[in-house]
Amino acid sequence: MLGAYDGIVVADLPDLVSAAAVSIAVTSAGTFKHVETHELFTQQQLGHALEKAKNLTQVYQLPGQQS
Repeated sequence: MLGAYDGIVVADLPDLVSAAAVSIAVTSAGTFKHVETHELFTQQQLGHALEKAKNLTQVYQLPGQQS
């Protein structure tokens, strides 16, 4: 690949702790210089997140701005 990363791996792991364990094992071996993990959401999970965000925008205030 040409760019910031040399490769990509997509893995289906049972939970976030397992993902962290795999990331730690890979990075501790020194094989890779830089490793990132990202959780992918299902359409249903994204719908829940968008609904929560909609509710939060009604109460969220920028730092330094008080009503």
